[in-house]
Amino acid sequence: MKKTLVIVAVVIVLLLLLAFCNKQIPEPAREVTTAPVSTPVPVAAPAPKLFTLYYKFDSTQLTSDSAKDFAAVQAELKKLTINEVAVVGHADRSGSETYNDGLSNRRADSMEVLLVKAGVAESKIQTSGRGERENAVATKDGIKEPKNRRVELTVK
Repeated sequence: MKKTLVIVAVVIVLLLLLAFCNKQIPEPAREVTTAPVSTPVPVAAPAPKLFTLYYKFDSTQLTSDSAKDFAAVQAELKKLTINEVAVVGHADRSGSETYNDGLSNRRADSMEVLLVKAGVAESKIQTSGRGERENAVATKDGIKEPKNRRVELTVK
């Protein structure tokens, strides 16, 4: 019986050794790194570009200085992605309000023609006239003021 106990003990030891040897040794834990998640930063739309050009008295013809400036405006427009161009015509207070409303609209329309010739799609241009209501330089009625005879271009 002693022999049987010894044999059983040896078998148990062998089984334990076999079980221990068949166990897979776990790999050491590896540190898992992840790239930081970057939240997309919204890109702000570029600020609108503003241009002001001046007209001769009672005319839809640019002053000689503004005609030269328009060449620079054209060069700048070629660099931009244009979504919209707002053209707002203005007049000084030397004529009647009704007359100046029409003149400011004609100035805006004449600028639209120049912009289309410069390569801006007509569908992207919006024109309006403000007459003598939004003067750059405050004057009394009937006063001729060159800084008020203008178009303002806002390019988005």
